[in-house]
Amino acid sequence: MKFGQTLRAAQWPPWDEVYIPYKSLKKILKAGAAGEAGFGATEGSFVAKLCDAVSSVDAFFTAQVGLLTRRLAALRTASQVSGAELAAVSEEMDVLCSGVDWLRGYAELNRVAVRKILKKHDKSSQIALTPSLGPWVERRAFASLRGLDALLRAAENFLALLVAPLDGRRSGQAAGPNGAQAACGGAPAAAKVEPPASIVWQPRPRGAEAPRSPSLLVRNVPACVECHRSKTACSGGFPCTRCLRLGKVCVPRQRHKRFRTAACRAGAASVGPSHAAIADEVVEEMRRLEPAAGEPEPGPTALELELEPTAAQSQPSQPSPTPVALQGVVESASHSLPNRAARPGTVQASAAVARPEPFSAVPGVCGPTTWLSGNLELLSAVARMEGEVL
Repeated sequence: MKFGQTLRAAQWPPWDEVYIPYKSLKKILKAGAAGEAGFGATEGSFVAKLCDAVSSVDAFFTAQVGLLTRRLAALRTASQVSGAELAAVSEEMDVLCSGVDWLRGYAELNRVAVRKILKKHDKSSQIALTPSLGPWVERRAFASLRGLDALLRAAENFLALLVAPLDGRRSGQAAGPNGAQAACGGAPAAAKVEPPASIVWQPRPRGAEAPRSPSLLVRNVPACVECHRSKTACSGGFPCTRCLRLGKVCVPRQRHKRFRTAACRAGAASVGPSHAAIADEVVEEMRRLEPAAGEPEPGPTALELELEPTAAQSQPSQPSPTPVALQGVVESASHSLPNRAARPGTVQASAAVARPEPFSAVPGVCGPTTWLSGNLELLSAVARMEGEVL
């Protein structure tokens, strides 16, 4: 995922106007790279826009730290004057700690945005801004988290003061009347009291019918993007403990439900026939094609009986007959064979045999059957001559 998309996904909507305008700064860099004049025309606008954005982020961070500090001071004064309940004070402290976490993530996200946009500028321009603007940005309050660490220490001290009396009461209740008697008159210690059977530890039953208490269930929170990418355990907060320790940008990861297809839900039967079913169909087809037992073998068909054996199979080889002048054949003065240089399939004027003249299709005069029956020897002679030419 690109950093621009990560920054957009991690932004809190009420604070959209007080983030580093990473996308706008990238557009200025692209315009300077595409222009003919280079970065000379856009260098000033880029530096001015970046410095204004850094100043706005730093002022907003300082104002939020001051607001949380004043809220903690007011909460401490109210608890000392009116003796507020511990539950209400704890709820206010939870809200304050959540605000501190959000503010820390906001500062870290903007710090990374400034570092990346300066690095992108130095790659495209001949003037490096990181050596000059980098130390100036690191001295800002949002980059060094100045004031936020002090606020966290003050909140921890205040919580320790609130919990200390409660721990003393619990220790006094744990001593019970036996401790009071020992302090007053040195009475003998009471016998050891066995815990009732209702709270004696028992092994948890295994199986599907095991009772599941809501207090024992752990909330299934998806890991952040960085922890999911590195395949490490995530605390589930925002930002998480690992991202705070390593200085990473903590972005919550959304969980998408995977839907199974209809074919997978229906099972393998809906996908197609099994191999056993296909084998059964093949066996049935083979049985159907096999002849039944006791049936005679099929003899020759009527068409096979009508066909006569060929001349090559019925008669032995005989010498070629001498040319005979037949009816319908035009002979030339020369009886020489055609020239080998002539094109196959053509007969020259001096050839010994010419093509038969066209016959009439009128029945009874010279039909196809009559012509073929009277000129078989002519056709065989022509075939032999064409074979010699080829």
